[in-house]
Formats: sequence, C-alpha cells, structure tokens
Amino acid sequence: MPRIRACAQHKVGQTIGMRLTHDPARGGLVPVHDDNMQSFHPGVFIAGEAAGIAGAKAAELEGRIAGLSAALQLGRGDVTEARRRIEAARHRLRKELRFARALNETFAVRPGLLGLITDDTVVCRCEEVTAGQMLRARVEWTRTLDAVRTVTRAGFGRCQGTTCETLVAQLLARDTGAGLAEVGHFHVRPPLKPIPVGGLADLHEQGSGLPPQ
Repeated sequence: MPRIRACAQHKVGQTIGMRLTHDPARGGLVPVHDDNMQSFHPGVFIAGEAAGIAGAKAAELEGRIAGLSAALQLGRGDVTEARRRIEAARHRLRKELRFARALNETFAVRPGLLGLITDDTVVCRCEEVTAGQMLRARVEWTRTLDAVRTVTRAGFGRCQGTTCETLVAQLLARDTGAGLAEVGHFHVRPPLKPIPVGGLADLHEQGSGLPPQ
C-alpha cells in the first residue's frame, strides 16, 4: 500500500529528497509534480502554495486533485466518479494558473532592484547580516548558498532562510556570475520550526512510559 503524505512547504519536501525547480513565476523554489499533484516520490502529493503561489482557489483545486488521486491509489471511492472530478478540477486549475503566472510575472521583483541594495542593507534579519558583510565575508569557494550560510550565518536564524533565501541567492548569483539554479538552496536543518525545551522533555517522558509531571 502506498504511503500517502501531503507536503506543506518546500522545506518539508527537501527533507524527504523531493526534486525542486526554481520558477520565479511560481514563487521561487517549488517541488516538481505531475498532473495528479504527485511528486516524483510515489505516494507524496503536493498542494497549495508549496506547489507554487497561485492563490486560494488554485490551492483548493490542487488539494482536491491530490486528495482524489491519493484515494485512488489507496483503492478508495468510485474510480469513474473520482476521475471525472479530477479532470474537472484540472480544467479549472489551468485557468487559475494562467492568471496566477501572469500576475506573478507582472509584479515580480525586477533584477534592477539589486542595484539599489547598499552595504548597510540587511539581507538576513534573523542574524542581522548586511549585504556588505555577506559579500565581504564570501571567499572564492563559497559559490553555493550552503557555503555562504556557513561563512556568514545568513540563513541560520529562526526562519531558516524562509525570508532571506531568495535575496541571498540573487546576490550570490550576481556576485559569482552563476545562475540561480547553480547556487542551489539552503539545506534543511531540523527541526523545521523552533521547539521549546519543555516540548522535548515531554516527548522524552512519554517515550519512557513515565507519566507527565
């Protein structure tokens, strides 16, 4: 039986080795999926903004397609009816995606904006790293985002690069002459979200069979 999982964000997808592609018109780094919203990992489906920014209606339709496709894989529901509903959702989704792509391309950040960044511009708010600090600290071998993070700490903060990843990638690509696909992305360092120490203690107590204090 396939293991059906839903991907809530591209960083979750990274942890399970999903194939990613950079598409500015869909919000940047997004997982690759087929018409059933299934990633190249069988049984792993993607829906919503993790599949690309396209609005609430598109997210709803993607979720419907993913849910029905997952149900079919599990042998649940009427096959004919499920396929009819999937095709109807695909038809509506194509219209939503065309509009979303046009909107994203219209309001995308233009390359010239990077020219307005000064040395004092903060590119990583969590670690308070400025553009000047990042570029001065970058050495010859730091040609990937992970290498830049190691040297400058940009992307090491609470958001794990959610806010600064795209900007740091653009600055690195401009500085090195590489493409955005070449500089890569920040690899995930679990936990995906900050966890209180008390939460870890509770998990330990539950795992040991001891009643919570």
